Amino acid sequence: MVAGALAVETDRSKLLIRDPYGKSLIASVGPILHSRELLQSSAEYGRTVALRQHVQISSGADHLEVDRPQALEAGGCDTTRNEAEASLDLLLPARIRESIELNYYSKVNAGLSLGQVVRDPSFLQDPFSHLALFPDHGVIHMRDVAHRIVDLIENVSKIKLSERSPLRLDFMKSYGCLIAYAHDIGMSDLNPFGRTVHAEFGAHEAFGAVFDEIVDILWTANVGNLAWRVLRLTSAGVFEGSPQRILRELVALAFAHSKSAVPIATLNNTKALRKVMLHVLGRPLEALYHEKQLKKSRTDDERAHHQAARQEAISPKALAEHRAVLLSGHYTDFEATAFAWLDVKVPQALEFIVDVVDAIRYLRCADALRQRGTELRTSGSYQIFIDQQTANAVYALRDSEGRTFLLEGESPLNAGEANLAGAEVTQEGDLRLAFYRGCFGSDEAVRRAAHNASVVVDDIQADVVESFVGVEGAQDSPHRGCVLLEHTEDNPDFAPLVADLVVKRSPGLKDRVRCVPALRDAPEPERRRFLAAHAIEWDREKRTTFLRNVATRGYKTDHIDIDLGFRDARLGHLVNGECLTQAGARASFVYIALTSGLRGWPTGGYESFRIHPWELLGITGVIRGDFRVATVVAESDADVLIIPKDVYLRHWHRSYTPAEFCDLMRTIGQPEHQQPAARAG
Repeated sequence: MVAGALAVETDRSKLLIRDPYGKSLIASVGPILHSRELLQSSAEYGRTVALRQHVQISSGADHLEVDRPQALEAGGCDTTRNEAEASLDLLLPARIRESIELNYYSKVNAGLSLGQVVRDPSFLQDPFSHLALFPDHGVIHMRDVAHRIVDLIENVSKIKLSERSPLRLDFMKSYGCLIAYAHDIGMSDLNPFGRTVHAEFGAHEAFGAVFDEIVDILWTANVGNLAWRVLRLTSAGVFEGSPQRILRELVALAFAHSKSAVPIATLNNTKALRKVMLHVLGRPLEALYHEKQLKKSRTDDERAHHQAARQEAISPKALAEHRAVLLSGHYTDFEATAFAWLDVKVPQALEFIVDVVDAIRYLRCADALRQRGTELRTSGSYQIFIDQQTANAVYALRDSEGRTFLLEGESPLNAGEANLAGAEVTQEGDLRLAFYRGCFGSDEAVRRAAHNASVVVDDIQADVVESFVGVEGAQDSPHRGCVLLEHTEDNPDFAPLVADLVVKRSPGLKDRVRCVPALRDAPEPERRRFLAAHAIEWDREKRTTFLRNVATRGYKTDHIDIDLGFRDARLGHLVNGECLTQAGARASFVYIALTSGLRGWPTGGYESFRIHPWELLGITGVIRGDFRVATVVAESDADVLIIPKDVYLRHWHRSYTPAEFCDLMRTIGQPEHQQPAARAG
């Protein structure tokens, strides 16, 4: 068995080494070591040979965990920021995040103040094409993408990707956060040149001086076992080269967030991916810039200019200078060794490579799902919002003296994003999107808003769906991912109009774009419970029997369509003590108790009540379009059918007429054998 040595930073730091089952193998301390040693250990399971100051790890251990004190020392500080930021400490040390934010992303927002951009002739010539009014690429955007990567890996990995162990998922989350922080650092160059090659800049910067400290922190903190996995593979001779250099290459792969630079076919082909990375790292940014501009050139003069500039940038002298500055400290034979691990085919390497590539998929997906709507701001930190009269995007430009200038534009993408209330991937693998409003000042404005919405929906779905094209070994799904468009409460025709336009833009989505009940205004605990609940798979007989049972509780059910009435309903489960509804919350769902175990406490000082199976809960608030008047809590585990209010009002709700009610009362008063059979759908 081969064992590796890993360094720690101080004699107070502790490294906990565990086997795949969580059993602790060794805990040791020692001063920092930048060298790597191969040591022989006993073949006896879990036993290692400890030599002086080194921590020895048997090859049977595939997990090395740095305890919290070590992570904080490596990370630089024990943060007391909000809970969301604190959760990232476990995935990417605060010191790394602070360094990247300070050196790159803060410059994006700070450099695009109104006082600065108005001195830029290109801004005054066309404000909407200027970076200042582009969607945010600053600190908040990058944090948002990091959180979304973690959420995606935790909630949809079993649907989108092949199943893998918790340790591998932890690796993917930490690596995903790392490349989320690295992917847009090139936007800190606010000039058109910087914007054009921002992805390439990030790949180059991973080998620069600023990332020396970042790599050191990654090495000592070992979050997500990033360093440990690389060390095991290099120690075993599976990968060639220093593990620190491979860590830099992993950072550089954030370049692959660019879907234009790395099409999905390239991401799925590691040989092609390595070729692209060699090309990007092996050339100066000037050469890469003119390559891109050459492809966009419209005139012979433009083509001649960019061709000449490109040739100068890739001259032998220019290439030699570039490699001497950027690469010579990391490679002796760049072409032969850079990213060579992407070509290794042994099982341990393939597992590592799959996790790396799949983390990049999640980065591409999370970038597409970035926050929009009322939270949307530009890279200059200006608010963007939708005008309810014109359906155009309005920008609130505020200067240093506190003055605010409202600028209205007709950018379809920006206006569509400003009206987007939410975008997420469900546990079934569907893309679900919600809009703030569907009613505007005129029919023309409604059509404009629908067009703008279709542009952004098509843009997002293309990125999200394409990110997972070609994934091998993913769990078979009963259907391809659908695009779910939530209805807007102010205009029931808006979502169907958007759906038609999306299909016209992308005919391949026919039968996969569907309008679903609105959840945007639902209380967040109820919304999350609904999305986490299971779809109904009852056959017609079971649905009919269910409706008959509901009818025994007095409700009218004979009009309910067996298919439409259950189409968007779900089956939820509550544990003892869990709150189903809260008095005062908006009534967004109707619940039907499937078991006993629920009790309600009404407002107004009235007594609590026990809820029987087949009883409908929350109907008064839904019918009124108002708030809950009772809190319902599970006194024991209980199951419920969850019906969104749109579905209930459209397919379930029917009141008795006086004549129907009186006839029913007469029937109920008859002996049981004389009562007519209940009818259901």
